Amino acid sequence: MKEQTTFYVSLKDPVEIRKNILESSKGIIQLLQRYDHIVELKNNRLHKIAELRKIAKELARLAGQLKMALPSVDSIERESKREASKVEKEIKTKQKEIKEKPKPVLENRKTSELKKLESELLEIENKLKNLS
Repeated sequence: MKEQTTFYVSLKDPVEIRKNILESSKGIIQLLQRYDHIVELKNNRLHKIAELRKIAKELARLAGQLKMALPSVDSIERESKREASKVEKEIKTKQKEIKEKPKPVLENRKTSELKKLESELLEIENKLKNLS
């Protein structure tokens, strides 16, 4: 067998070396804690993404059910066009009525005002004749 030989090495400032080793160990432990935190965050993120996908699938399914429950767009468009044309016709007839009604009233007012002005003008002319 081999003989084991023991060697002793002298260390300069062993307290400082021990201090450096402990500080390095502390740094390694802090790095491992940060790594565990990052792994935990990653797992949480993956869990949230899976949950989001599940919710998105459910929303798509519910949107499909809603689409099936609602009436078709074509029938709604036809009905809305019919209603719109009816409303437009009503508006046009009301506008025509409004335009037609004020005209006679305005003409009557204009004629009555003209008659008043003519009569006043005649009176003024008569007074002028009387003065001269």
